[in-house]
Amino acid sequence: MSASIDFQPYLTALATAYKKWWKLYTLTDVEGKQRHLKDAPPIFDFGLMAQTVKEEREQQQEAKVERFPVLEGIRNHTNQHDKYTDRHVLLVGRPGSGKSTTLARLLFEEATTNQARIPILIELRYWQGLIEQLILNSFARYGLRLTANQLETVLSRSLILFDGVNELPSEEAKFQLSSFRRNHLKLPMIFTTRDLSLGGDLGIEQKLEMLPLNETQMQAFIRVYVPEQAEVMLRQLRDRLREFGKTPLLLFMLCEVFQQSPENQLPSNLAGVFQAFTNMYEVSSIRKHEVALLKGDVRPLSDRRLWKKALTTLAAAMMQGKTPVEFRLVVEREEAER
Repeated sequence: MSASIDFQPYLTALATAYKKWWKLYTLTDVEGKQRHLKDAPPIFDFGLMAQTVKEEREQQQEAKVERFPVLEGIRNHTNQHDKYTDRHVLLVGRPGSGKSTTLARLLFEEATTNQARIPILIELRYWQGLIEQLILNSFARYGLRLTANQLETVLSRSLILFDGVNELPSEEAKFQLSSFRRNHLKLPMIFTTRDLSLGGDLGIEQKLEMLPLNETQMQAFIRVYVPEQAEVMLRQLRDRLREFGKTPLLLFMLCEVFQQSPENQLPSNLAGVFQAFTNMYEVSSIRKHEVALLKGDVRPLSDRRLWKKALTTLAAAMMQGKTPVEFRLVVEREEAER
C-alpha cells in the first residue's frame, strides 16, 4: 500500500523545516533585524558525543564505557539486523545537552540521503489520548495525510524518533508507548528523555548518554556563532569556559548575552547570564509588541506583570497530586487558566 503513496513532498517539507534548524535559536538584534550566521553550514555539526549507559551491576564490574559521536552510535544500533536484538535506542541527556539538535540533524540527513526509510518525529508533549493518532498528526504536520489503515504499512519502512519520554502526561500514556515499542521490536526507533528517574527506560536495553561539550567543541561553537568577536569572548571566558559552556543551550545563551550586552561584557557568573538573557527576552518581546515563542509553539502570557504570580500559582498546583508527596507533570488547560 505504501508504494502508492508519494513520500517526496513530505520528505521535502521535512528537509526544509530542519535544514537550518539550529539557527532558529537566534534572537532579533537591537535594531529588530534578524541576524544571520556567516559561513555556517546548513546544519552546524560541532561533534556532539555520547557514551553507553551501563547498568549498576556492570559498573561494579568496571565494564568499559564506550564513547563515540552520538549519530554514529544511533545509526550503528538502528541499522543492525540481528534477529535477536531490537533496534531501539534511548538517548538520555540534561536539558540543553543537544538531544533535539541530534534529532534535527538525523531527520534532515534521513530526509535528504536515505530514501529507503521514512523519518518521523513524534513529540510526546503533544500526547492527547492514543499513540496512533499522535503519529498520524506528526505525519500530517508535514503534509502527509494517512488513514489509520495505511499507518501500519507506512511504519514498516519508517525510522521513528520519540522526543520527550519524560514529558508523557500519565502512566497510561507510558504504558501505551511501552506496548507500541514491544510490538515493533524490529522497527528502528529512537527515544529521548531528560532523566531516567523521570520517565523510566521503557525496558530499552541500549541507552546512550549525551556527554558535556569539551573545550575544543565550545570554542568551535563560539567561532561560528560570533565569528568577528570570538577571540574577545574567549579571552573574557578563559578558565570559566568549561563551567559556562557545558551544553549547546548554555553556549547559545552566552553568545547572545555577549553580543547584546554593553561593550560586550559577560556577567561574572551563570546566575548573571540567566538574568541577562531573561531581560533580553523580555525587552525583545516589548519591542515586537508580542511575546516570542519558547519551545515549539509555546507562548507565555502576554502580560509580563503576571509571569511571576502565574508561575508561582501553577507550581503550587502541580505540587499537589492525589497524595501530598505526588507531583503532577501535566495540568489540564482549563484548570491552568482558572
